[in-house]
Amino acid sequence: MQIAILQIAPVLRDVAGNIAQADDLLARRWADRDARAADDGRDGPRGPDLITLPELAFTGYNFVDRADILPYCELIPSPGTSLLGPRADAPSADDAGPWPTPTLDWACATASRYGAFVQVGLPERALPAPMTPLHNAVVLVAPDGRVVHVYRKHFMYDTDKTWATPGPAFEATAWPAGLALPQRLPRAATGAPPVATYFGFGICMDLAPFDFTAPYEAYELARFHQAAGTALLSMNMAWLASDPEDGRPSDALEAGLANAYHDPPLSRGMLRLLEHWVSRLTPLLEDPANTRGVLVVIANRTGTEPSTPDDPTRPCSPALVGRPWKPTTTFAGQSCILRIAYRQCTVVRWLDNAPGMLVHDL
Repeated sequence: MQIAILQIAPVLRDVAGNIAQADDLLARRWADRDARAADDGRDGPRGPDLITLPELAFTGYNFVDRADILPYCELIPSPGTSLLGPRADAPSADDAGPWPTPTLDWACATASRYGAFVQVGLPERALPAPMTPLHNAVVLVAPDGRVVHVYRKHFMYDTDKTWATPGPAFEATAWPAGLALPQRLPRAATGAPPVATYFGFGICMDLAPFDFTAPYEAYELARFHQAAGTALLSMNMAWLASDPEDGRPSDALEAGLANAYHDPPLSRGMLRLLEHWVSRLTPLLEDPANTRGVLVVIANRTGTEPSTPDDPTRPCSPALVGRPWKPTTTFAGQSCILRIAYRQCTVVRWLDNAPGMLVHDL
């Protein structure tokens, strides 16, 4: 299974420009294959099995309120519906739409072009009606243009609360038909996949304690996926950068780093962020039954955005309460692939905080 994580730096409200960033990263890697495929008379390049992007990848993140983000919200068809051709649940002539669906259109075209599953974050409107609930969502699209799954962010960050309705629960789905399995997952003697192989979802704040008020040790997301038997947890993020902290990483993380691919090297701040993410998955590290390991794929964004439109007295996150207001929000980047098993964490690959693409065979 080959995975490609696109770590882009979205510009708020510049959907076309942000899509161009993603297209450029893919083209740099596979343009030569395009040319060779054309020369050989083949249909196109053999791309990755899964392409994943950050939370709200093409719209940006720091919208002011519901009215600000509503024009960018897309109506996502139900799972099993094809994005090719007319859509049965598209707005009727009596509605205020139709609304453009640039993220869905891109996901469908990219999945078809590369023969890949595409997972991307976008703002969703649940219904055509003006007062429909809005969600911070992730859609998984198959190479044939089918919507495989739609996940709605369950735990809200403060910026989400200005416009989004929480999703009902954490979710994992049966392994998508046609998606290659990672080689390190156990198979039966016949080569069949494990009896229970689940593909799990999470969006940024889902990894944190509920509302920053639940006990740290509640580990809500980790405990859900532990109970669900998730084999691969694919998370889409717009995680903020924080100031580097002093201290040493945990023993599990330090042992994992010894086996990791060290290019680029980790700064102290990056190491601390990785340690935090791993610490939020502690139940997987402490589960004696987790011998096969859970693959954790984190697609985070990078870059900056204005923190607020015009009110410097409104803190843009709980972490800034009581601190000097900062006019810009900086995102951490540092997308990575982790393997977490009982008492063992391996950092398989990672990026720094610059825009780029991580491609790796699992």
